[in-house]
Amino acid sequence: GGDAGGSAEIYDSSNNSFTSLANAMTTPRSNHSAALLNDGRVLIVGGDNLSSGEIFDPADAGFTDVGAMEDSRAHALLRVLPDGKVQIIGGNNHRSMEIYDPAAGIFGGHAHVPPDGDEHAAFINEIMNSPSRAALLNSGQTITELSNQALVAGGTDAGGNPSNAVTIYTSSAASVTTDLLDYAPGTTVNMSGRGFAPNENVVITLHEDPHTHTENIFTIQADADGNFTYSGYAPEAHDLGVSYVLGAKGQTSGRTAQTTFHDNKNLTITFAGTGGGSISLSAVTGSPAPTTNPCNGTPNPCVNNLNNNATGTLTVTPNVGSVFTGWSFTSPLPSGASTTCIGTTTSCTFNLGGNAIDLTATFSGNAATTTTVASSLNP
Repeated sequence: GGDAGGSAEIYDSSNNSFTSLANAMTTPRSNHSAALLNDGRVLIVGGDNLSSGEIFDPADAGFTDVGAMEDSRAHALLRVLPDGKVQIIGGNNHRSMEIYDPAAGIFGGHAHVPPDGDEHAAFINEIMNSPSRAALLNSGQTITELSNQALVAGGTDAGGNPSNAVTIYTSSAASVTTDLLDYAPGTTVNMSGRGFAPNENVVITLHEDPHTHTENIFTIQADADGNFTYSGYAPEAHDLGVSYVLGAKGQTSGRTAQTTFHDNKNLTITFAGTGGGSISLSAVTGSPAPTTNPCNGTPNPCVNNLNNNATGTLTVTPNVGSVFTGWSFTSPLPSGASTTCIGTTTSCTFNLGGNAIDLTATFSGNAATTTTVASSLNP
């Protein structure tokens, strides 16, 4: 990156040399961020006025587009969690975090850190004592984690001039995560944490974004390794449209960690059957926009986080040798939801309407494919 063509090079530390790659990045970008995933691939996101992301795979030295974040970000902090998810923190003046889930191949979980309207000093202090502080430090500073401290240096001052300021913050290597980025009402949120003190009590607080006076607070004891799991919370129907910042604080160690999840709709397309094809989404309203488009069975299922009241068009294209044999769904659809995807219509519309929609599109032919489109309410 850094040039108009999006070129890339590999550095070989064994002989201190660079080698140009034949493949260019999918999008030329500068001031982007990158992180090594647990499987050896590299996630690359953002850059100047960019919200897109891509993955570099050293196995074939190729780059693959992976959709877009909700926000454009430059110099965002990327933090790889033990479960493989990647927190994308800061990189703009929106005070936000979102997450890339490589297992699902999606971005999601966008929330403000701290939530809009939440000015509690204690929670802001917890954020500043963890890597999530990058959401609040938006003047171009570099942040280097040093065990239980973080060094924040440089950036620009209030007048836009280069700064030589250096600040040391207390920091925490503890982390928290959830098994999904979005949850339907009544679906259990499986939370887990690592890096806390052995056997200490950890207070978990679910902060809503935008902030409300209702916060769900739980206390769980970490095990002998400082890890915990908790599955005692499920969003309710009235939580529709809420994003969450999950905060955890060790009561003995003082270690803190945060992560995010929310309840935008999932438009999920699952492939099965004897044929194959693709389904493209167009004219989709609201934010976020589709991140995996078209859906073609890889990944399977294909999941897009959409606005709670998103409308759009689905266009079916069978593979060569396959035939689209029709739509089906369980009637009646939930209140407010509607679709024109009936019979063998290859171009039809959907309206999530604040509720879930489940559609099945069946192909017959040579390669296995039945396509299930499921949108779920996810707090």
